[in-house]
Amino acid sequence: MKRVYSILLLFFPGIFLYAQTGVFVDFSTNSTAGWQGTNPAQFVLAGISQTLRINCSSTGYENLEFSFPSINISANPVVSLKVQAPSSFTLRVDLKDINGRYTNANPVQQTVTASAGFVTYTFNFSGRFNQTYPTSATVDPTKIIAATFFFNPGSGYTNTVYFDDVTVGDPIPLIPCREKF
Repeated sequence: MKRVYSILLLFFPGIFLYAQTGVFVDFSTNSTAGWQGTNPAQFVLAGISQTLRINCSSTGYENLEFSFPSINISANPVVSLKVQAPSSFTLRVDLKDINGRYTNANPVQQTVTASAGFVTYTFNFSGRFNQTYPTSATVDPTKIIAATFFFNPGSGYTNTVYFDDVTVGDPIPLIPCREKF
């Protein structure tokens, strides 16, 4: 068994050593894989010019979720992304663990200001791995499987928003290695 593990580690070091501490997506392939809105009619997604274009028409707590393989972000509990929007809004980010628990006890949010260019926003989850809704629970930062984005949570937002360079945890590409055999 040790020999099999050693061989796998030799050929796929990115998967074993890096892939579990973060995710980085730059939309260079114009793919929207892993992204889905709670109400697809309210979040029309398109990979345009190597960015994620979101035609947003959300109300209440409708959201956009980015799913990925389980990662451990306990050493670097941050979400960072570039955002471009024609009007200001509040952007809230919740993280979801493998047990379906969300970091909603102390919402992590920022005001995105209207801008003709991209602005980087960083959301720090240090000490915020707790859930209050639907029940009180602790969110496991070693098994994060999604980041959920709310646009003006509790009210709504209608406009086109662009995301780029989305990082959860360490900035490791979603496809961590390309080996030639």
